[in-house]
Amino acid sequence: MEQLNVGDVTAILRDELVGDSGGSLTVRGPIHVLEYSTIYQADCSRFEFPLAVKVCKDPATGRIDRATAKSQFLALDRVGSKMTSVDYGLPRTVSLIEDQAMLVTEWICGDSLTNLLFRQRTSAAAMRELLGRAGTWIRLFHSGHRLPPARLDVSEKIVLLHEARNRSDLHNDYATRAAALLESSAARAAAENLRRSWTHGDFKTDNLLVAGRRLVGLDVHVIHEGAVQYDVAAFLNRLQMTLFDPRAWRLARHYPSFEEAFVQESLREEGTETALPLAWIRLYMILCSWMGQQSRRTGWVRKAYLERCFRRLTKRLTNGLRRLM
Repeated sequence: MEQLNVGDVTAILRDELVGDSGGSLTVRGPIHVLEYSTIYQADCSRFEFPLAVKVCKDPATGRIDRATAKSQFLALDRVGSKMTSVDYGLPRTVSLIEDQAMLVTEWICGDSLTNLLFRQRTSAAAMRELLGRAGTWIRLFHSGHRLPPARLDVSEKIVLLHEARNRSDLHNDYATRAAALLESSAARAAAENLRRSWTHGDFKTDNLLVAGRRLVGLDVHVIHEGAVQYDVAAFLNRLQMTLFDPRAWRLARHYPSFEEAFVQESLREEGTETALPLAWIRLYMILCSWMGQQSRRTGWVRKAYLERCFRRLTKRLTNGLRRLM
């Protein structure tokens, strides 16, 4: 197993960032041990800001993942060159140490939107404002790579959905009704041309940090391109799932106003005719996420909790799409 400890990370960074200059370097961590990466924090006298050191890994084997580290670093560079706003942006890139699957960027001193959702002193009004700013962030992100508009690729999605359901054990009434509605409404969802861009790939409250007036996005992938509604749908679905968490219950009743603030800013350039495609994408994505969750090994308590959340949200999204038909 190719595993790095804090001593290994310090030695690698000293060679890469300090060299023979004799500057100081301190590494702390790991700060976060996640499924796909391990995060360290560092201070180096060569830089005026603290550093985030991310070691990418394959969750199946635990081995370092060089290809992912390279693609994420290049994505940060690519998108960062387009998002030049002072208030909306990405961490500054510092170095890619490809052979160690390590990318070094600016460490953002702030709170994630998820943490702020869970924080008792965060008011509904403050969260609504922040979610509106999240909408601005993703709109500016999409504006950096405009593509010709196109209709939603529903035929491909229906085929993929059938294949996934054939491999899945998810055949309850909620999923069956959702899949049937997606199929019957596919033509309507594909009736309008939609604005297209690169897609973030993991746009959620976890990956937005609030640092004063600065809103910073993390973990941009930009591997795929498609309708801008894909990122909007992914964000809204994760937001509703997060609001099912008991720590966020006090704000859950404000979800309609949260959605309104986010959608108004994120889809400011779109017309009202895109409401149905967005609802279609949301239902499609939550059904795919539910099937994906079925194959993951989790404890029975968490599994039961997630099943309840997926059922509730699938039912709501099914009813929401049906009302637009």
